This record gives sequence, structure tokens and C-alpha cells, in this order.
Amino acid sequence: TLEVRVCDICTRLDEALCIDALVQSIVALLVNLREQNCSWREYQSLLILENKWRDGRYGIDGKLIDFGKEEEIPLRFLANEIVELIDPVVDELGTRQDVEYVQTLLRNGTSADRQLATWRRLMNEGATSREALEKVVDQLVSETTEGVLDQEVLPDSS
Repeated sequence: TLEVRVCDICTRLDEALCIDALVQSIVALLVNLREQNCSWREYQSLLILENKWRDGRYGIDGKLIDFGKEEEIPLRFLANEIVELIDPVVDELGTRQDVEYVQTLLRNGTSADRQLATWRRLMNEGATSREALEKVVDQLVSETTEGVLDQEVLPDSS
């Protein structure tokens, strides 16, 4: 069993499916490499944690460390690079559409980007911190329930 906790923070189903497809494709690629008796580099967890911190701090507009090149690379470039790397397995897995959602994320931003944009816009319009926060929460609820609550998902209680 492989547990991926990052999907817990997605506010849209398409984002969670994208991450799931990326992980599934990366694992399939690694299995294929192993079956071909190929190996890959392993890095210290401290280095991985550095990139995790950078991603959390700077988001899609930040830079991550490319350990092979030993330099900082824009996350947007690395995201496209990983999509290109896993391309040979996505059709077999049937995940191409979900993997290609990466382009939507790069173009439109993540949930964090949308939350910050809403917060900043409302603060610039004169909202109080509390009012801006409440609107961000409303936005999160709306995104999370989009396409779900407009359908009847609960049994009729009458």
C-alpha cells in the first residue's frame, strides 16, 4: 500500500485526480525501470524535505533544487519535465487527461494561489481580516462541494 497524503489538501476533485495520476505514473515508470534492471538516484531525505518546504513556501512560482544538476530550477519547468518523463506510461494507465491537468494548475494556480488571491483582493477592497478569512472559507467550501451538492447524494429522508 502506498499512501499519498498530499491529496488531502486538494479542494477540487480534478486536482486530486491529477496528483493521483502523477503518483501512479511515476510508480509505473519506476516499476518498468526496475524490470529493465535499471536503477535511479536516491537522495537524502533532508534534501527532499528542503524541496517540500520550498514548494509549501513559494508554490508553483518558486524554484526547487534539481539534485542531478545541482541548481535551482523553476517548479513550472520541473512540472513539465516530470509530465514528459512519465509520458510513456500514461496511455497504458489511462491517466493522460488527469496528468495533463498539470497544465491547468500551472496556468490557473492551485487552491493556495486562489485563496491568497481572494484574501489579497478583499483586503485591498477594504475588508477586515475576519471578513476576508470568512470569504476564503466560503470559497473553499464552494470549491470542495462543486459538482457534488448540486446532485442528490443523500437518500431522501421523507
